[in-house]
Amino acid sequence: MPIINALGGGLVIMVACCFFSMSGNNREIKIVRRPFIPQNPTEKKVIIQKILEPLPVPVRPIANRHENKEISGPADERYGPRMIKAIAAEFRVPAGALYGIWKKESNWLSGGWKPHWIPAHTLTDPQGTCRSHFRQNGEKKCRRHWQALQAICSQKRDGQPVCDPYRVRVSRAGAMGPTQHMPAVLLRCRNGHCRWADHAVDYDGDGTFDPHRLPEALAATARYLRIRYDGSTCRGDWGCAINLYYGHGQERYFYGHGRKKGVLHWWRDWCGQGNCTGKAL
Repeated sequence: MPIINALGGGLVIMVACCFFSMSGNNREIKIVRRPFIPQNPTEKKVIIQKILEPLPVPVRPIANRHENKEISGPADERYGPRMIKAIAAEFRVPAGALYGIWKKESNWLSGGWKPHWIPAHTLTDPQGTCRSHFRQNGEKKCRRHWQALQAICSQKRDGQPVCDPYRVRVSRAGAMGPTQHMPAVLLRCRNGHCRWADHAVDYDGDGTFDPHRLPEALAATARYLRIRYDGSTCRGDWGCAINLYYGHGQERYFYGHGRKKGVLHWWRDWCGQGNCTGKAL
């Protein structure tokens, strides 16, 4: 909105992107900074200073979420059946579905990213154009993913950014972390305003959402499945919800195709380990 100052009888008009929070009769104006797109590699240090700022909106935590005691033990317990069952129970989704998606997306990556994945900053070239291996998403979507990834990394944990966007690696589709969340699906930024998707979950209660941390990645996946399962498209069909997680609703993601095993195969593997009760899949 225009901000007008009178100087020497003249008017100077400045345009700022802002929003109001009302408290009684007081108005607070907050400036929302637009995500920064790098122009050339030599500007890296300046770019990081500009983008690593607090988000204009907080991550909405799960109601009454505190430190999760079920996942605070040794690594072999945190990243095993105990953690999957705890998350599945909280969001009321099948644990085998989480296990299968985790396997399909990253082969049970325990956190972060894999060395052979692609550096996220190569989503776009210095001119902001999508590089060839990301063009499947479309030019606009490609830029949105890079901008959203920068904003996700800008969250502060213990006073430090949760990640450096110039170190993060992503899949060829641009997805992040153990369960391969797309940045612009997690955080939707338009005209300088960013809004978290409904399935973004601050599972450990530290005030941030980090898709590179396995518990939060799985929690976001679980919440996404639950929302889809309850929605009008799937109407109580877990296969439908799982296929939509892939992004295109392709049945081969759940059932598999040719030699490629689907989520259902790994769900059955989970049950074969003695983790399921009732009728076999």
